[in-house]
Amino acid sequence: NDTLGTRSKANGWKEANGIFGGETLTKQYGGGVCQVSTTLYDALLESYPYIEINDRSNHTIPSTYVDKGLDATVDSNHIDFAFTNTSDYPMYIYAYYTENKMYKSRKRDLTVVIYGEALPEGTEYVPRAVLVSEESPGDDIITESSKLFIGEENILAPARNKYVVDVYVDRYLDGVKQEEIFDHTDVYAGNPLRKQVGTMPTPTPVPSPTPTPTEGP
Repeated sequence: NDTLGTRSKANGWKEANGIFGGETLTKQYGGGVCQVSTTLYDALLESYPYIEINDRSNHTIPSTYVDKGLDATVDSNHIDFAFTNTSDYPMYIYAYYTENKMYKSRKRDLTVVIYGEALPEGTEYVPRAVLVSEESPGDDIITESSKLFIGEENILAPARNKYVVDVYVDRYLDGVKQEEIFDHTDVYAGNPLRKQVGTMPTPTPVPSPTPTPTEGP
């Protein structure tokens, strides 16, 4: 957050979808910035022995572009992402975006590469998420609104299941798994469907007056 500053219109950020209130998406300045922190986080996990995560939180809503448990959210002056290089060498972060071939007009692909102390020959670390449990969101929460007509409804938040996920970082040597390292557990609380239903009576339609025929020539 100190690096990026406050995500606002005045600071040049554009609008995109972001989580609001923990259960719905709204247009926000700097929305989508979590894809940057998430991609950085996943790249760092592949440098597992040489990093320490100091501050990282999962989203309230699972991300669509990464497995549950492998996301890292940020929010101006609120939620941060921070890590420490624990190796004996400098660490460089190289990040860039490229055009998405399937969605050229609105999507970009993000790549993050970590340069630093080399892993032992043939060694690699691969993050892995394991779903522990999934629970239904429970009963719908329905409230009445006098601003909506009878039969109309307004979805305030779609229903989302609760998920509990364990995350491991597996160590491989020459392509063969050597060790499963437990890293953390994430909980996505989920939420019931919340909607408003209308109570305002539907107005009675007023018939148009029958037009008076005009005489022919």
